[in-house]
Formats: sequence, structure tokens, C-alpha cells
Amino acid sequence: MLTLDMKTTETYEAKDPVVSVGEEELAFLQGAIQKSPRHRTRICTHRSVSEKLHEMFVIYSNTTFVRPNKHIGKDESVFVIDGEADFLFFDDQGAVTQVVEMGDMRSGKAYFCRVPEGIFHTIIMRSPRIMLFEATPGPFNPAETLYAEWGPEESDAPAVAEYRTWMDGEVARLARSEEHTSELQSR
Repeated sequence: MLTLDMKTTETYEAKDPVVSVGEEELAFLQGAIQKSPRHRTRICTHRSVSEKLHEMFVIYSNTTFVRPNKHIGKDESVFVIDGEADFLFFDDQGAVTQVVEMGDMRSGKAYFCRVPEGIFHTIIMRSPRIMLFEATPGPFNPAETLYAEWGPEESDAPAVAEYRTWMDGEVARLARSEEHTSELQSR
């Protein structure tokens, strides 16, 4: 097991000179998520927020809400280790422009997604939990993450529930639209 330094109930920093992650560390994340009020936690394999590359193993429960956000000047890569989710992309006014269905390598769905800088995005968990590997350039500066004004605050449970229902409807609407387009193209 890695030597981990707990920064918060959501963040653990790896302290070993060589960082390797296996079943033991992923099992640790599954236990640690129970201590997180926001139902999410991560192991950071980078040593500090000032490093040039940030790599993290992240777990979310299906009750986790991630407010739509975008990153200024930084792309982000996401790889699904276990579980399923929909990755949603939005225009600047809050309309859903694309949905990427994601799952682990056995799911038949996309298991990797590169999120371009400057595009609002969020994730909807479709399994009881999802484990991801995320990478993005550092150093970390909270001012470089912009949260959508049209997305509810994570602490506003009624607004989050209403927004989640709306997002689920948008995912279904886009899926129907893609099916219709496929039918027209096959004629």
C-alpha cells in the first residue's frame, strides 16, 4: 500500500518515491469515499499543487454531483477504471451539446475522453460508483476552473435534484435525436 498523506477527506497525496497503484489502493478509495461529505475522494500521484503534471485516481458515488465547469488553458484526460458514467458537454449558455457514454474497457463504451480547455462539462454517474484516472497540466490554480453560473451549487440539494432530472432528459433527447439521424441515414 502506498504511503498516503491525508490533505482533506477528499484528497490523499502519495508520498512514496515510486508511485504504483493497484487493487489495495483502489480498495482504499472505496473505503475513503464513505468519509467524504460530497461522496468523492482521490489519490494524487503528484507531490504538490505546483507540479507540472497532475495525475489522480478518483472515485465518485452515484450521489455525487459535479457542478458544470471549464478549465482555462488546460485540457483534462479521463480514463474509466471501473463503473459507468455519461460525460456531458455544454455551450456557454448551458445547452447540452454532446454526451459521451463511458464505461470500463469491458463495457463496450468509450473508456477514455480528452476534455478540451474552455468547454463546460460535467459527469453523471450511471453505476453505484465510478473510478477514474484523471490527468491535467499543473500547477493547480483554483482561479483557472470556472463554474457555470447556470449550474446549481453542489450544496443546494433541491436545485441539484431538479438539474439532474433535466440533464437526464437532455441525455435521452440527444440519444433519440442520434437514433433518428441514424435511421434517416440508413434509408
